Amino acid sequence: MTQVTPHSIAYAVVQVQCIFVLLFCSTCSQDRIQARLTLSDKESWDKRDGSFNYQHFYESVVAVFENEPGLPWVEETLKWWNA
Repeated sequence: MTQVTPHSIAYAVVQVQCIFVLLFCSTCSQDRIQARLTLSDKESWDKRDGSFNYQHFYESVVAVFENEPGLPWVEETLKWWNA
């Protein structure tokens, strides 16, 4: 990979989850947020973990970047990651 893209950022976010769940889950309870911040004890990956849908989360992160690519924060974020 020679350049960070919205898809590579979304992949990393799905792996880590912490910061984006806090930023984008305004309707989540504190307990649900705390559950997302802990490491999973799942033995294998699946699209879902209880009611949490990893695929939807990934697609939502990509959409944040791709829906309005000209926004200053989008350009600045990609520029920072690609510096």
